[in-house]
Order: sequence, then C-alpha cells, then structure tokens
Amino acid sequence: MGRKLNYVRLVLNFVLMSILSPQVQQWLENLFAGGDIPDYEINSHTVNVLYAMATQSERKAALAQIAIDDIEQKSKEYLAEGKD
Repeated sequence: MGRKLNYVRLVLNFVLMSILSPQVQQWLENLFAGGDIPDYEINSHTVNVLYAMATQSERKAALAQIAIDDIEQKSKEYLAEGKD
C-alpha cells in the first residue's frame, strides 16, 4: 500500500508540475521583462510558491487597473462638470 501511495504522489506531483510550471515561467518572463530570470530550483515546492505569488500578483494588478480606470472615469466626469 505504501508503494502505491508513493507512486500516486509522484504521478500527481508530475502532473501538477507540468501544468503549473509553464504558467510560472510565463509570469517570470513578464515580471523580468525580457531580462534574465534568476536561477531557481524547479521542484514542487518552489513551483507552488511561485504559482501562488503569480496568482496573487495578477489579482493585485487587476484590482489596481480597476482603481485606475475608476479614477480616470471620475476625472473625465469632473472635467465635464467644470465645462458646463
């Protein structure tokens, strides 16, 4: 039973790495904007941590963009009121 469980864990780890690793790599390439990406050990722990960082970063960027869009819209409305 122990061998089967270890095998299942290895397979799941491999599947997880094959799904998340390209997404992490893409995020790092965008983050470093064409510069050199620092070396890091590619294992399940680092990929999971970097994936969590990537998703949190993307969420915060989306929220920041919403705030920027809102401020721009309010600025336009304010300027339009001043012209009346």
